Amino acid sequence: MLAFRISFPSRLFVAAAFMVAASRVQAQDAVPSGGKQVLSLNPIAVMLGLYGVEYERTLSATSSSTLGASATYLPIEEFSYASVEAKARYYFDNKAMVGFYGGITAGFTRVTADVEDFCSDFDSSSGCRSESASAIGAGVELGYQWLMGKEKKYTVALAGGAKKLMFLGGELDGAQAALPTIRFNVGYRF
Repeated sequence: MLAFRISFPSRLFVAAAFMVAASRVQAQDAVPSGGKQVLSLNPIAVMLGLYGVEYERTLSATSSSTLGASATYLPIEEFSYASVEAKARYYFDNKAMVGFYGGITAGFTRVTADVEDFCSDFDSSSGCRSESASAIGAGVELGYQWLMGKEKKYTVALAGGAKKLMFLGGELDGAQAALPTIRFNVGYRF
């Protein structure tokens, strides 16, 4: 399981650093040459203890499509979802990494749940255990991405979509097989 323990002040610092970088922006002009890849994260999610990092790269200098990857850790109620996914995006304005886009995702998710067979308040070692299941996931997303700053080195992206999990070898009782996806990422283009 991908579990990270980062203190709240550290999460706040990382989120603030990305917000400061995004605040130094200018209006978007034509897309400059260079910078065919983006590394981004969701600064609000980091402050809440959720983790998601994305990498995106254009296919070629004249392409309006990108390929990418992401890693996410998301605790929902008594379940935690750790995912690694590949992503493909098509930018409708014929400029990779800027404007409206549609995308597809596919990847692997590990779902873990704490199961209480018999957990006593007096004896914490009596029957508490954890169960997990693996799933292959596929999804779609629609979004918009801006290039910002004088040299168009910073990105801000907003997107939404859905992901369907297909469990391998049985699923966990109560685990979500269909998940909404929300993306508010701030990144650096290089």
